[in-house]
Amino acid sequence: MAFGIPESIIEEIKARTDLSDLIAGYGIQVKRAGGSYKACCPFHHEKTPSFHIQPAKGYYHCFGCDPTHEHGLKMEFYEDGEDVVSIWQPTTEYQGWPNILHGGIQATLIDELCGWTIGHKFQSNAVTSKMEVRYRKPVKISEGPLTLRAKVVDQHRNIITISTQIFNSSEELCTEGRCVFFILTNLPK
Repeated sequence: MAFGIPESIIEEIKARTDLSDLIAGYGIQVKRAGGSYKACCPFHHEKTPSFHIQPAKGYYHCFGCDPTHEHGLKMEFYEDGEDVVSIWQPTTEYQGWPNILHGGIQATLIDELCGWTIGHKFQSNAVTSKMEVRYRKPVKISEGPLTLRAKVVDQHRNIITISTQIFNSSEELCTEGRCVFFILTNLPK
């Protein structure tokens, strides 16, 4: 059961939902590409469509959050008070040096987390304007899951500043990020 909802209900909702219609309903431009559809990912901030929707099969394809993406991060998110949180298990596929999580992957995790924070807190799309990452401690892949936390720290009109942290399984702060996002308005239909 997810969030107290029986799996049978979740599966029925998924079966009745056309993903391309659902995404288009949020103002995201969806274009047919053969038997599937392409769009800029509604969960991230991109200019080139990398989000692939397979309505007949009921799935999408996104590097950051698609649970079926072969090489993707498969991130999941939830709210914890003011924070948006992700628990993520690094694997050797994402290492730079042996047993050390690559810094670029850490930056990607931070950017994805911030994108979802915008989605959860503002129900809107945005683009990353600026991202600063501070690596405080190496993230060892063998030490277990990481906890990623993000919080909105400032808003001025359409400009949102988000503070992020990555903790290892011993709850030690390993990486900090500060991202500035520009919330998009008047999206093309």
